[in-house]
Parts: sequence; structure tokens; C-alpha cells
Amino acid sequence: MKLRFKAELFVGALLAAILATGGYAQDAPDCGSCHIPREAGDAISGLNASVHGQTSIAGTPANGDGCQACHGKSSAHADSPTNRQPDISFGPRWTTAAPQQNEACLGCHADNQGADWVDGLHAEQDLTCSNCHDAHVAHDPIASAGGQIEVCSVCHKVQKDGMHDLPEHLADNPPCSSCHEPHGDPHPASVLLSNRSEGCRTCHDLQQMMASPTTLPRANSYHKVMASPDRTCIDCHRGVAHVDASNFAAILAGGFESHPVNLFYPGQTDSERLLTEHSGAQALRQGRNCRQCHIGEAEALGELLAVADTAPMLPSNISFRQDGDHIELSVRISGPADSVAVMFDDGQVEDFARGGCWAACHSDMPGMSRDRGQGISKYLRAARAQERSIGRPAINHNAETLERMRGAGLYVELWQTSLKAGDFGATRTFTVLEAPLESGSPAVTSTVSQSDNTTTVTFRRPVNDAEKPLIPGRAYTFGVAVHGSGRSGAQHWVSLPLTVSLDGFDTDFVVAQ
Repeated sequence: MKLRFKAELFVGALLAAILATGGYAQDAPDCGSCHIPREAGDAISGLNASVHGQTSIAGTPANGDGCQACHGKSSAHADSPTNRQPDISFGPRWTTAAPQQNEACLGCHADNQGADWVDGLHAEQDLTCSNCHDAHVAHDPIASAGGQIEVCSVCHKVQKDGMHDLPEHLADNPPCSSCHEPHGDPHPASVLLSNRSEGCRTCHDLQQMMASPTTLPRANSYHKVMASPDRTCIDCHRGVAHVDASNFAAILAGGFESHPVNLFYPGQTDSERLLTEHSGAQALRQGRNCRQCHIGEAEALGELLAVADTAPMLPSNISFRQDGDHIELSVRISGPADSVAVMFDDGQVEDFARGGCWAACHSDMPGMSRDRGQGISKYLRAARAQERSIGRPAINHNAETLERMRGAGLYVELWQTSLKAGDFGATRTFTVLEAPLESGSPAVTSTVSQSDNTTTVTFRRPVNDAEKPLIPGRAYTFGVAVHGSGRSGAQHWVSLPLTVSLDGFDTDFVVAQ
């Protein structure tokens, strides 16, 4: 009886302390009994200090349903908090689909910033409000100029050095939103029209320029048109704001018949880590792909992940052409290698479209972080009825289910050409689902040519393959891997996921006719 009385006193005191913190703790014990502010700067303290946690502001969650205003009632999560996610979760452990996350925000924000979000470019790319905004901090970092540059350049790599690719002036840069509208159409024309080119005028003062002896009279004459409210700086000065050799817009334009691609050493990076520990795990789970954030970073990734005495990056060139009823994919590399491999899919395997080769790379494979010597080969997560975790063995789907999946095309093609002496030029093809299954279909062949220190492997694949034909208007995802001389397992160089189509629309490569 005394123990029960003391427990009741403790719980009562705990709830009183939670309620005293203000903000979101008001809906205890449902949420506050577990999510307790512990130290300055933690998620709950930050939320209570944020706009969302202020009871003095009308319409905030703190003045309504508290946590449930954004996360839903979440009864199942309250009953089993370690096994069941909230009704709406914004990550990082659990992630609800992007539309449901955004609906939770737009329920309050639809009349201002979110008015154009549904039809905007970022929404089309499966971004969510929480990819850029943090509701669990006192001050949302994207509200400041420096914070915007830091958040936006996670994906927009070229822009991370600021205006005109001048990193020394980064602190003086205007916020990204002075030129771009991230909630709708991010192209700058409409924003610059509405604010009279405010982003440009942060540094460039037309009055000072007209008075300067270094400004040509012709320029001063042209600048007079800025007196008109329907003119912007970018009417004349196009493509100068974020100039860089690897211009983001040019790369995304794609449609290359032939283009250099840097392959990088991935170390022990596997799909489990990418979907859990990786800082971009939530974005991947929501539908983003690796290349959308890591475009142009192959060398930096290789330097981060390569082991000692291993080149972090291997330059290559990839090209496509159509020869009658076949497409040809050529990979040109320099230096010795044991094999060149390509994984290829028609978009049916969603994990592969997001992660490329990493969709079939797991921590329990040879040379990886949880290799237990069982010789487990490549497999797709979809082949597992239950993935291995603490106290839970891995369980594959039964043979009937796997065969049905294979018949529906839910596998990835793997083509591999050997460059080893004694097996030089031999090509093997596989379908990857629960394991690589050697197959003669599609009938992929290859040729190898060498010149000086350069090797080119050209794969030939039927356009009208019976199981996965190549159709105009459809994007196909592929990844390239090169195993170095004398290396095996995880010791290779790989590409980020790349795309190709027969017409080049919105893909990295196009098949030259």
C-alpha cells in the first residue's frame, strides 16, 4: 500500500513537472509520460520553446491538441511505443508517406506558405515540409539566410558556395528565398518580379553602379529598364548566379549520349545503414534517390569511405547507342580491373530506382559490417518476409511467392563481364531477387576492347526483351560497378543510380539512334 501511495505521488509530481514546462507537455500522460524534456536543446524542450509550443499564440498546437495536432491520436503507438509508430511520423525512426506528412502541416499552413505546395516542384520530388523545416527547435534554421543556405545546399550542391561561386562572400549572401519560392515554382523569375530583384540588389546597388567610373555608359543605359516594374535582373543576366563547372541544372537536363561518370569506393556502406543511420535516411524512405543529394560528390564520398592504399575514385565514361534491335551500353575505364558489372531495371523495383546498386547490398554480405561467414549474396529487401534483427532471423518469402514476384518483373538484371586472364571477356547475366540467379534472358552479350591503359566493355541488350522490353517514354535505372585487380566483395568502385531512356526526356542518358 505504501509503495502504491509513493508511486502515485511520484507520477503526480512527474506530470506536474511536465505540465510546468508549457507547450506540448500539456497532453500528458499520453505523450508527456514518455517524451519528457531532459536537457536544454533536446527535441521536447526545443518544441516547447518553438512557435508551435506557445500557448500565448492563437491557433498553435499547444493551444489545441498538442502532439496529436500533428502526429494524430496515435493510440497504437501509446500502447506499444517501441513497436508501433505514431499515426503520422516525421522520422527519423519511422516515416509516414510524404503526402500524409504534408497534409498534417497544410492543415494549418495552407493559407500562406503552403498555398502552392501541392502543385510545386519540391512536392513532385517527394519532399516533405520536415525535410527543410524543424518544428522541434526554438528557431527554425531555415528562417535565416545562413540557415537557408545550409539546408538548401544539402541537395543543391553547386549553390553551397553561394552567389557566383564565391565562398569567401558566403556570409554576405542573401537568403535563398529572396530569389526562389520553395513552396511552389522555385525558378527565380516570379520572386524577382514580386520583390524587384531583391536578391541581386543585396550586393548590386544600381545607383552606386551608375555613379561608378568603372561602369560602362552602355551598362548604365541598359540598367534604366529596371525602372519598369515588369523587368528583373535575370532578364539579361541569365545563368550567372550559381556558375560552376558541374552546373546542377545542366546535369539534371541530362539526355547525354556519352558522358564522364566518376565511380567511387563505397566501403561498407549498405542499404540498412542508408535507411537508418544515414543522415538522408528519411529522405530515401520518402522517395528521394541517392543522386538527388549526392550529385557531383563521387570523389568526396570516395575519400570519406576508401580504405588505406585504395583510390577513392575511378574515372569512367558511359555511353549508349542503338544498333538495330539492340541497345549498347559502353563503360570505358583506365587501369587494371577484374570485372565490369551493370545492374539494370525498368522501374518496377522501387528500392533500385532510389538506391541503385545499394538496393541489393546488405550488411550481411561478404566483406560487409555484419558478415558472419555465411556467404550471403545480393538480394532485394522485397524478397524477405522478415529481415534479420536482434532476436529475429531473416526469413525469405516462400518459393511460390518469389516465383510470382519474378514473373511480375520484380527483379533487377545483373550483367557482368570478366577481365581476368583465362576468363577474359566472358559475360554472365543474372536476375537478382532473393539471390543472383544466373539466366540467359535477357540475352546480354559483351565485347571488350583495350588500348594502352584503357579498357572499354560494351554490353548489348535486346530492346524487345520478352520480360522487360525497352519502351519509349519510360526511364530505366542502372548502376555501374568495377572490381579492381585482385579485389573482391565490397572492394570495388560504383556509380550512384543513373537513368536512361530511348528519348532522353528527364533522364541522365539517351540511347543514340
